[in-house]
Amino acid sequence: PAFLAAALIVASAARTTDISGCIRKAAGQSVGVRYKLTSILLLASNMLLTKYLTTQVDSMTLAVSAFYIPGVIYAAIAPHKINAIPDSIRESKGKVLAIPVFCALNYSAVLKALELGNVSTTYAILQTSVVVVFLFGAALLQERENMLQRGVSCALCAVGAFIICKY
Repeated sequence: PAFLAAALIVASAARTTDISGCIRKAAGQSVGVRYKLTSILLLASNMLLTKYLTTQVDSMTLAVSAFYIPGVIYAAIAPHKINAIPDSIRESKGKVLAIPVFCALNYSAVLKALELGNVSTTYAILQTSVVVVFLFGAALLQERENMLQRGVSCALCAVGAFIICKY
């Protein structure tokens, strides 16, 4: 069952990706699939490391490491973007400040879930968020293009996550 679940989740990702178009692209061009796969590997590595660290250090240390240190690293990589922060906050009428609040609440919930359960179930349940994002995107942002294809992909991902949680 676990392999079936993984296959369903991978199939859901493949349905939303133009793999043949990415293969045809010339070297050196931005390829979305490469970034998606890299993101998957980094996220999985992060989940495994975070699960391990929940048994080694307190959650405050993990939260500070997850939010403060990446900000410092990003500022070192792209210092020219620091000056744009006040303008971005002003242009969004402060709405951009909600992002760190939601991220911190999300991370706190993930840490608690990892402390109480296993990493594969926690990650599988997190993947069902794609269904909520799909519904909110359609309802709030009027994202109507390829709704059937995206809906089927979301359903496949949710079924795969359910199978992982069940077994």
